[in-house]
Order: sequence, then structure tokens, then C-alpha cells
Amino acid sequence: MDVINISITTKEASKVTPENIPLDIIYEDDHIIAINKPPGMVVHPAPGSPNGTFVNALMHYLGEDATELLLRQASLSSNNRSLSLRSSDSLSISNTAAKFESDSEVDLERDEDKYTEEPEEDSLSVSSSEESTLSMRPGVVHRLDKGTSGVLLAGKHPEAVMKMSELFAKRQIRKLYLAICVGNPGEATIIEPIGRCRDNRQLMTTYEGPPGKPSTTHVRTMAFDGKLSVALARIETGRTHQIRVHLKYRRTPVIGDGEYGAVDWNRKIARSSGVHRPLLHAYETQFIHPFTGEDTTITAPVPDDITQQIQIITTNAKRIIDDKTSLLLGPTDVVGKLPDEANIGLTSLESIRLDEEDYTAFDLPVDPAFFGYENIST
Repeated sequence: MDVINISITTKEASKVTPENIPLDIIYEDDHIIAINKPPGMVVHPAPGSPNGTFVNALMHYLGEDATELLLRQASLSSNNRSLSLRSSDSLSISNTAAKFESDSEVDLERDEDKYTEEPEEDSLSVSSSEESTLSMRPGVVHRLDKGTSGVLLAGKHPEAVMKMSELFAKRQIRKLYLAICVGNPGEATIIEPIGRCRDNRQLMTTYEGPPGKPSTTHVRTMAFDGKLSVALARIETGRTHQIRVHLKYRRTPVIGDGEYGAVDWNRKIARSSGVHRPLLHAYETQFIHPFTGEDTTITAPVPDDITQQIQIITTNAKRIIDDKTSLLLGPTDVVGKLPDEANIGLTSLESIRLDEEDYTAFDLPVDPAFFGYENIST
């Protein structure tokens, strides 16, 4: 016998309006959808940005019936309740669907920075004042910064959301990012706890220990022209802004990053190339499909602004990106090296630790000589 017991209020969830926004779909089956998120797109509605988000577009794409189930699940997550549905699809919805990983990058307008998703925790803990934002996340299983492009996954029905969220929570999803950096990060494993900056709660910083939480990023430089580099980053944990914070710690920040980057270099690239966002791209996501058991790899072609910088950096070197497909050439493995064996690239000061615990509270020096080379031209 089919039994459905529901006691929820969907007032907040009803504020999410389907919108006919084009999506660059790079993978889809009956359970999961993945898009190549463009820079500038917010993942889900939040106070101050109720429209034009991925969730608004997803709701329109999936249609009314699928959206209704996802909205109910999102509302249940925000109220920390559970729901069991017996149907031909044997869907099971529970508060585990509220487990999200920040994917290292969580901007999504400033409201998103309230949440630091911890993969090792059983559920996402939020205050009652934050529950309404959770209810505006139907289908969402992880997030990317507003300025970050690349692979963004979503579940098409409640059971898919739950299972994909569990994969993220258990760190069973391999995520590879592509970044354009100031300087040369070399090949290294960065193991530095990350927590919120005491002076600015909307920024993150590294700590020696608590309140920082364990964070691990593996990096490998693909190309370096003496000033800028093309680097791959693979994350083991999913702290808010993790890659950006760790690359700043290594003194090789992501270019275009207005929060953790080098001011002088950001101005230069804005003038020369019109770049006004961190050049960070979620290039590849790999996981064992929770429904088919297949090893699934989803790759997002590199956007034009990053491709342009790669071409400049590799002008006199071996090509590392295919001009037609916008996919990387050659191996993309990032193994990393432990700190005691990691090469230091060309960044002369990266091994010097600052005494200040919250050094993300101030800008990196605007003098490019800080990074080990001569001043840039205007």
C-alpha cells in the first residue's frame, strides 16, 4: 500500500521561480544532470539574488512534477525533518539530503558565506534564521562560487540528491580545478587548516590549528612563462574558498581574485583582457555513479577567458589545450608532494610564514617583486 505522510510548510520554497535560462548541459541521465556553469551565475536563490540562478533554470528545465518533489525535499531539509515516499521509483528522502560540500568555492552572493559545509559531518547544521535559504536549494548537491566556472552537478529527483550528497559528504567524488596563478605554485600538497577570518567573517584564512579545520589541496603547474602559470588543483576536502586560500598561502594567488589575489596583477589583467573574476575553473569531476555503478567522469570545456590566458602563457611552449574542443591536452593527474619534498617553484618568499594569524585581512603586496620577478609593465 502506498503511504505518504507529509507535514511541511513550503511557503519559503514557493519563492523559487522557474526561469527559462539556457543551460550548457554536459552530462545528463535519468538521475543526474551536470552543466558547465558560466562565471557570474549564482547557484541558488538567496536574499538579494532571488532570480537568474542555476536553480531557477533547473526548475524550468525539469518541469513542474520533478520540481515539486525537489521543493518538498528542500523544504524538509530546511526544517530538519524526514520524509519517506513509496512509489514505483522507491524514492527515499531524508535530512541527509541537506549534506553539502562547499567544493572549495562558496561565494554565491554574500549570504552563502554563512555556511561552511563540512563533509565529515552527518548533516548541515544551520540556525532557524537560515532555514529559508536551505529551502531554496532544490536539486543542489554542491556549490561553486559565483565567479567560478565549470562542472556543477545536481540531482533530478530526491533520491538522486540524497545519494549524490552522500558521495560528497564521504569524499568519494574527485574534483579537479584549473587555475591561472600569479607566480609558479610548482608541484606540492598544501596541508593548512582553514577557518573564517576573525576580522572579516566573509573571508577565510589559514590557521595553525583550531578554529581552522583540516584542509588538503594538491597542485601541479602545467605551464609557466616567468610571470603567470597554468596550474591544476585537486582537493581532498571541501572548505569554503579552499583553493583560493591555499594558493594565496603559497604566494601564488589566482589572478583576478578580488578577495585573495594580488591587487596590482588584478588591475593589469582587467585592463589588458577585461577579466573581472577569479580565473578558476572546475574542470573535471569523477565518481562512481550511485545508480549504475559505472565510473563516471564529467569534463567541462575551458571558458574563453581562461583559454586566452593559457594561449598567452604557452606562446613559446608546448600547447596544453585543444583549440577546437577547449579541453586540456596531456595528463591531468595531480598527485602532489608532501611539504618537506615539494619544490618551491620561483616564489622566493613562500616558505616564510607570517606571524599574523589572520593575514587574509590585508592585501598581498602590490609590488610584483614580492613574487620573485620584476615589476610588470602597465
